[in-house]
Formats: sequence, C-alpha cells, structure tokens
Amino acid sequence: MNSPSTQPSIRRKRWSVRRKTLLILIALAALWGGYEIVWRVTGEPAPVVDYFAKLNDLVASYQTDSGENGWESLMEVLVLFDEIEADAVDIKNSEDDLYTDTFFGPFRKNPYEPDRYAREVFVIEQMELRGVNTALQQVADMPVLKRTYAGGGLVIAISPITELSRFRGLAKARSASMRLASETNDFNKLVAGFEQCLALARASGSQATLIERLVGYAITGLTFGELSCILMERHLDEPTCRALLAAMDRQLNWPPPEITIEADRISTLDSIQNCFTDDGHGSGRIDPDNFSLLTGGNRVLEGISSIFQAGRKETTDKTHEIYDELVRLSRLTYRQRREAAGQLDMSIENLSFRHHFLKLLLPTPARWLDFNDGTLMQQRSKRLMLHLEIFFARHSRYPDSLDELVPDILPEMLLDPLTDGPFFYRRLVGEASGLPYVLYSAGRDGIDDHAGLEITDVEAAFVLHGYGPDGGDILLNQPREIRQEYEQ
Repeated sequence: MNSPSTQPSIRRKRWSVRRKTLLILIALAALWGGYEIVWRVTGEPAPVVDYFAKLNDLVASYQTDSGENGWESLMEVLVLFDEIEADAVDIKNSEDDLYTDTFFGPFRKNPYEPDRYAREVFVIEQMELRGVNTALQQVADMPVLKRTYAGGGLVIAISPITELSRFRGLAKARSASMRLASETNDFNKLVAGFEQCLALARASGSQATLIERLVGYAITGLTFGELSCILMERHLDEPTCRALLAAMDRQLNWPPPEITIEADRISTLDSIQNCFTDDGHGSGRIDPDNFSLLTGGNRVLEGISSIFQAGRKETTDKTHEIYDELVRLSRLTYRQRREAAGQLDMSIENLSFRHHFLKLLLPTPARWLDFNDGTLMQQRSKRLMLHLEIFFARHSRYPDSLDELVPDILPEMLLDPLTDGPFFYRRLVGEASGLPYVLYSAGRDGIDDHAGLEITDVEAAFVLHGYGPDGGDILLNQPREIRQEYEQ
C-alpha cells in the first residue's frame, strides 16, 4: 500500500517561507519609508553659505586696512598700455627680424640692437611719454592691491585669465625697459622698472586663486631673470644696489601660501554646496544635474555613479582633512615637506571611486608648493648677488667666499630654501665663460654636482647646472646667453 504524498506539504512550507520573507521585506520597507519621512520632516535645510563673501574676506584679512586700494588704478594702467600696444602694431622691425611669438622676447634675449627693434623701443618710449610708468609707480606705492570677487555662479568658475595675460604683457614691457635703462646707464629708470615689475607680481600673487598666484610667480621669475642678466653684464654702484634691495623689501610682502590653500578650500566647499543635495541633517547626495554641469559629463551616467559616491558630509569631512594637511605642509621647509607632500599627492591620486568628485577638484600640492620654494630661492639669490655687487663696489673685487659678506655687508647669511643650507659660490678668474663667479643651488636632490669640477665655458655651465625636476645644480647668476637658451 502506497504512503500519502509529501508534495503538498513541501509546497505549503515553501509558500509559508516566501510569505514570511515578503512580509519581512514589506515591514522593512515601511520602516525605512517611515524613517525617511520623519528624517525629512524634522530636518531643516542648512543655510546657504556665501562663499564669494568668504573669499573677499580672506583676501582682505592679509592686506592692510590703511591706504587706498590701487586695484582700479591698475586697471586704468592696463587700458592705457593696451592703447599703446595697439598703436605699435603697424610699426615694422628690420627685415631680418623673423620674430613672431611673444612680444618683447627677442629684445630681452638677443644682443642689444635697438635699431632692430623699432616696435619695442616705440612702446617703451610711449609708456614713459604717456604716463604709464608714472601711474604704475603710484600703484606700486599703494599698500593695498585688492580685487573684489563678484558673486554669482561657482567660485571655481572664476577666470581672470584675460586680465592676467595683460599683467604679463605689461611686465614683459617693463622688463624690457630695464634692459634699455641698463644699456643707457640710466639706473634710476632701471630701479623703477624693477620695482614696477615686482608690483605687478604682488598685485597678481596677493589675490585668492591659485592661477593668480602662479602668474605672480611667473612675473617674479621674469623680473629676477632680467636682473641676473644685467648683473652679469655690468657693475652697479652701491646706491643702485641698495635701491633695488629696498624695492624688493616693499614689493615681496606676499601672503603665505596657506592663504591660497584656504581660498582653494573655499572653492571646493562652494562646489560641494552647489553639487550636493541637502537632507537637512548635514548630508545629502550628488545632484546629477549640477554635477554634470560642473564636469561636462553625461547627466544619466553621473546620476548612476552618484549612487555609489560618498555623501555630502563624508565628502566635506574628507575635504577638510586634505586641506588641513596641505596647510600643515605649507608651513614646512622644502626638505621637511618633500616626502610628506609626495605621500599626500599619492593619497589624493588613490582616492576611491566614492570620492570621484574630490579627485576632479583637488590640486596637486607638492607641485605648486614647489613653485613657492623656487621663487623664494630666486629672491634670496638675487639679494646675494646685489650684496656681492656692493662688495665689489667697495673692494674692486668679488669675495673669495660668501662668508666675507657677513657682517659688514650682509647681517647674516641667506640660506637656500631647497636645501636649508648655504648657497654654493665660486669666484672665477680668467675663465673662458666670462663669468666673474658662479652662484648656484644644489637643487632638489641637495647634492653639489659641481664639487671638484672646473667651468671652462658658458655652455659647460649651462649643462652642468641643468633644470631637471629631481636633481642637478641650478645656476642662479645666469648670463643672457644662458637665459636665452633656457627660455627657448
């Protein structure tokens, strides 16, 4: 006799399990939905922060409150300079001048032949006649050079590129006028051109955005490069050297690098505010519409990826963590910072996909902080070169070592910010290079590659003191022929 079938019993058990599972899922969904309703009803949207106002407050925090703001006066100088450049367009230089790229480049780099550069000489003369130099000196004398950042849109969208290009054009013209003043032995005009170039660098480098600071570095490098060439071509008397040093004291009072880092933090927080929703409890998710507008990506794809990305609170916390570390690193010397900055670069590069938003916005800290160290190195080396000229003016020779400068001419020795040690100096006599001495940095690797070697010609000096990113000595008293080769 056959036993009763067990199939109906198995089916009933399976349905019972499925029903219980379904009921549990429904209950969980109800709980989650209720939680979301309570969460959203009780939550209040966070106040909208005016990050443009924070940016303007940041710029104002490190500029003196006394004195007139020279920013609008500087804009008027740029307009007048633009008019002079427009008048010079139809002036033709000599037929053998094949120069077609950056204005004033050949005039600064090539042997002095004023008749060959009629256009450049015209602009330099017109700047003097039409009051550009006088107006620019008035700007240089103003302690406050403060831009106002207008609200509307994203902070990250601030783009002063056109204006910064005009800054550089004016700086190139004033740098060229330094050379003309040197060739005609008009050292008052040389000092004025030098200070006004540094004032343009201060005007750019003292603002909030990273690109403005980088242009300030570029203008400073241009100015110091021209001064280096002039010092290798002729001797300057002590009053002229003292006047150049005083100009540096007045114009090189930039804010510390951490100010630019804080401005970049403000920009990133502003982007977070605009690209994330607000759940009323300090968090939220990426808004695909605004995020795609910021990145130029596909809205649908950005919407899908936003599901897997970190929320607003986690992204904000990670932002502060990275920028706090950047501020700490900015206060260290190059040698102290080098390894840690590289590690931070790597950690930013290796952020998980959850922080894709931040990877698109965060800077590369090690690289642009290096620009600050390089500019500081050039500044200190030019101070040394001017004190070497003062020594020559007093003794009709250069010292056998830098130690002879201290304390009669230089109160204390200036250190190389790349090595935290002294600059390297060698007096040369009768060398084919024509250099009276070499002043150089051991570079980023800190190794003196010149030990035990003799410089026999200019080309050897250039090769020896290369500009590799990770090593090689850096020649700091560049003659014009080396400067020309390097800039090409």
